[in-house]
Amino acid sequence: MGKFIRNWSFSFVLAVIPDVLWHRVFFGSFYGTSHEGVARVVDGRLAPLIPFIIVMDIFFALGFTYFVNRVSMQNNRYVLNGLLFGLVVVGYFSLASYALVPNWHAGVAVLDVGAGLLAGLLQGLLFWYLNRKTVPDSP
Repeated sequence: MGKFIRNWSFSFVLAVIPDVLWHRVFFGSFYGTSHEGVARVVDGRLAPLIPFIIVMDIFFALGFTYFVNRVSMQNNRYVLNGLLFGLVVVGYFSLASYALVPNWHAGVAVLDVGAGLLAGLLQGLLFWYLNRKTVPDSP
């Protein structure tokens, strides 16, 4: 259980940092202008309810830790499994939102799929790093 909590902790941090950079720093103004009338926007930038974003990233990290890490420990395809999980989770949300929410912007759907792939790549690399086998130095 201790290793699971350690892995989840690293995964959570690695879920939050790119999420903030992606949605606030790199593409914040695009998300703000394209979500106007659909999302919480203040001064042209997204203004999410932070406690819910934290809970979302807790769940996201939990999914990566439980599913991607466990499967990858069996097949040793950390990056591929991370990419697939990020694509499925974020891609499903984004494309469902585009299909169901009247003013959802197609560019946001594409950017969100990219964010899911980036998150999956980073998570896959993280779990590969945490589970790599170290080779002892030869005498």
